[in-house]
Amino acid sequence: MYLNFELGSVMEKVIVNTEHVEAGTNHATSSSPQVFTPVAVTERIQALDVVRGFALIGIFLMNIEFFNRVISDLGQGMPTGLTGLDWLASYFIAYFVAGKFWTIFSLLFGMGFAVMLTRSEAKGQRFLLPYLRRILALAVFGICHHILIWPGDILYSYAVAALGLVMVLFMPA
Repeated sequence: MYLNFELGSVMEKVIVNTEHVEAGTNHATSSSPQVFTPVAVTERIQALDVVRGFALIGIFLMNIEFFNRVISDLGQGMPTGLTGLDWLASYFIAYFVAGKFWTIFSLLFGMGFAVMLTRSEAKGQRFLLPYLRRILALAVFGICHHILIWPGDILYSYAVAALGLVMVLFMPA
């Protein structure tokens, strides 16, 4: 089975490995426990990994502003009095980074949902319960991160959005 994901001009064909799935076995109703393992290197979508790394670098650059300024100065634009490389770095972040990378990361979050759903269907495995466990773990991690480390965390918001997506796709009409 081939799945196509287009990211700009990058076209990546993914071969879903179903060789280890026994013919005629429905894993959704099988009495044997489902074993969760990491995705094999051959099944990874390298284009998504590259874009994810690029988005993480952008989010890191954006977060530098939040950790480097007092809260009352956030959202006020570039600080006054900057010169040289400080001005250049602030200009770059303000106009090329701020508000750009969380949208890419959100797109990747949705792509991850689609890849997981498609692969679980191709293998005949359950999707809903493992995905709900995953978004519950994401929500707990986001809440802990928000409380203990930094109030600007978006992970809890992603978990709520994922729950909304699951409700729209899987709840009866």
